[in-house]
Amino acid sequence: MIGAGDAGRQTKAIIATIASALAEAGGGLADVVRTRIYVTDISLWPAVAAAHSAAFAAIRPAATMVEVARLIHPDMLVEIEAEAVLPPPPP
Repeated sequence: MIGAGDAGRQTKAIIATIASALAEAGGGLADVVRTRIYVTDISLWPAVAAAHSAAFAAIRPAATMVEVARLIHPDMLVEIEAEAVLPPPPP
């Protein structure tokens, strides 16, 4: 598990995964219009928000952060859903 016990590191890794998936689809983080962030402990929000802000500072997608009871693995502190509007593929 990447960043076990480190919500900021987990957030950075998740955002890197999102960026990679978007790149494969022909887009990038600039195409993200909304994120939903799930944390297992809301007191971790400063580290999560700092990592999220670093990645999305110029983009400023709509964002929601909520506390959940748990995620699928006990070492997971953060999960992020991202919605993006991608440019149409070239003709």
